[in-house]
Amino acid sequence: MKVSVGLCTYNGETHLRKQLDSILAQTRKVNEIVVYDDGSSDNTWLILETYQLNYPGLFQIRQNPTNLGSIKNFEQVLYACHGDLIFLSDHDDIWVPEKVEEYITCFEKSPDTNVICSNGYIINENDHVIDALTVWDVPEILENRGEMVHYFDSICYGGNIATGASMAIRKNYIRRILPIPLLGVHHDEWIALIASFDKCFKSINKKLFYYRIHPQQQVGIIPYPNTMASRDELYRNFSSIDVPNFKTIKRKMKKISQKHNFFSKGGDHQLMQAVLSALRHKHYQLKKMLIANYPFKGRLTIVMDKITTKRQLVK
Repeated sequence: MKVSVGLCTYNGETHLRKQLDSILAQTRKVNEIVVYDDGSSDNTWLILETYQLNYPGLFQIRQNPTNLGSIKNFEQVLYACHGDLIFLSDHDDIWVPEKVEEYITCFEKSPDTNVICSNGYIINENDHVIDALTVWDVPEILENRGEMVHYFDSICYGGNIATGASMAIRKNYIRRILPIPLLGVHHDEWIALIASFDKCFKSINKKLFYYRIHPQQQVGIIPYPNTMASRDELYRNFSSIDVPNFKTIKRKMKKISQKHNFFSKGGDHQLMQAVLSALRHKHYQLKKMLIANYPFKGRLTIVMDKITTKRQLVK
């Protein structure tokens, strides 16, 4: 099984070497590292040239003539990779040595799975681990409370639980998810949403990478205090079977309506229309739950939402 790493860089000279070294130190060696630099103005390109010189045949490096932004840059890097499995990588993280090996084992045991992500550590710019919870902990939190993880439901109700930096994708699934039909949606959210909709998404409940939070990053994950209160909040927000309180139902309805209305701008893409239909169904189920659990207050809320256009689905 040939393994590719798709890496996007932009002004990453501070941490890039650590990431590249961690990829090179994997217990299961990768076959190619495809890098697209998005017009860095620091020494990123010089670092990449040095690694390409030191590892001939392994690195393929290209520099964009104009800045594309992270979404389109990752999109083109996915097209450029040739491996059976494609691991996405940021330029400022660090991989655990067994990461590639663990993912390959998971893919081999799950032939119907096309996209895998994992849990990870949070580190600061000095490599110090931050004791925190993240959305990556959601699958484990759900399982520990006896709930089977329904990834599509969780992503719809609570938000994206996957990070591009932790993703690996089967090459033959690329044509299903690309191109991203909507500007403004992050590539990892789109990939996770579609793969979970197709029921071919899985998360490994092991911490297999170090995700760096620092002032220069374009997009960062939000850490939560490592407390029982945070675990309870994450469970309420992402659970698909819990009977939540009034506030949480409304929050889920808001999340669903926002996702639906945003994706409705994506045109008549067949896959997009299927996702929109599923979102409408979940919004309807939440309204029923609201009325069933809070008959008077629920009906009043639905009437007021129509008047104020809150939590409404665009036609």
